[in-house]
This record gives sequence, C-alpha cells and structure tokens, in this order.
Amino acid sequence: MTEPDVALTDYGLFVLNGGFAVVIAMKRRDLLRWPWVLFFGSLSIASLFGGTVHGFFLNEMTAGYQVLWPLTLIFIGTAAIGAWRIGAHLYPLRETVRGQLNLAVTCAFVLYAALVYWGADAFWVAVLFYLPGVIFLTLASYKVLARDRSNPARFLFAGLLLTFVAAAIQQFKIGIHPHWFNYNATYHVVQAVALVMIFKKASLTEHLSNERNRT
Repeated sequence: MTEPDVALTDYGLFVLNGGFAVVIAMKRRDLLRWPWVLFFGSLSIASLFGGTVHGFFLNEMTAGYQVLWPLTLIFIGTAAIGAWRIGAHLYPLRETVRGQLNLAVTCAFVLYAALVYWGADAFWVAVLFYLPGVIFLTLASYKVLARDRSNPARFLFAGLLLTFVAAAIQQFKIGIHPHWFNYNATYHVVQAVALVMIFKKASLTEHLSNERNRT
C-alpha cells in the first residue's frame, strides 16, 4: 500500500458516509431524503475510489488510476449537486426558482464531468466545483439556525463551517507528519468530524413543511 494513512482514512470515510446514507434512506420520508442520500452516498463512493487510488494506483500510467481517479472526481461532483438541492430546500426557494437552479447545476455538472473526462483531473478542479454548493448550503443552514436554535441546527452550521477548515488543510498541505500522517489524511479526519456534525441534522425525520412553517 503506497499511502496507507490516506487510503485507510479514505476507507473510513467510505464506511462513515455510506452508513449515513443508509440511515437517512431508512429514516427520512420528506423531500430532503434523496438529496441527503445523494450527498453522503456520493462522498462515500468518492472516498472508496480515492482511497484505492492512494493505496494502490498512484502511478498515473496505471489503468486503475486512469479509471478510478476521474470517477472519484465525478462523485465529488454529484455530492455537490446534493448540496445545492439540500440548500434550495432549506433556504427555502420557490418551486420555480428551485427548478431553475437544479437545471443550472445539472448543466454545470455535465460541463465539469466533460472537463474531467478530457483530462482536467487535478483535485483542485473538484474542490472548485464542490465548494460553491457547500457555500450555498452553509448560507441556507445559517437561515435555518436563525429560526431554530436547537442543537441539531447548530451542528449543521458548525459542521459545514468545519468543512472549509478541512478544505484549507488539504489545499495548504497542513499535515500531522509528512510520511506517517500527511495533509490528505489530516484532511480526511477533520472532514469526518464535520460530516458527523452535519449528519446530526440530516438524520432528523421532520417533514419539510415543518421547516417552512418556522419561517
């Protein structure tokens, strides 16, 4: 295994996010059910593929890298779609505006996927596509927090803020140890904490109408 710290923490995120997606699919029955499943499920699959690349296919000339790394970035992109759709419901936007937003995000994803396919496969490209959706979701979660001071709402907002800290750790290459626990592994651990906090709110079974009635 070429980068065991990165691969194993990625596999941990695979299990964690996959479990979150399953729990939400079983518990929620409102309009946010499948966007949350898309968000956590996509991150789970991206972590599985990304961990396999870091563990076994770091050489860009291998078939494993050429297949799995673009798929990793694609699933990060589908997680971004989930973030946009969740934010559109939490904000909340009117049905027509939400539909227009979903169409725009879908078109942007198609362009993003094409760029990845054509070779724009640096991780920062995925971050650039993913962050706007998370920023929008963070703004929507702040609106939720403004009307709901409960612990789950606080966890959602704080968890989303922590994802930006995790992204900064990855982009600025801040690690615990350059060999035994590098910046990617550190990023994974901080991201895991953030996702647990987000899940605190995401796993709730209240209906969307209840959220809107508080506005």
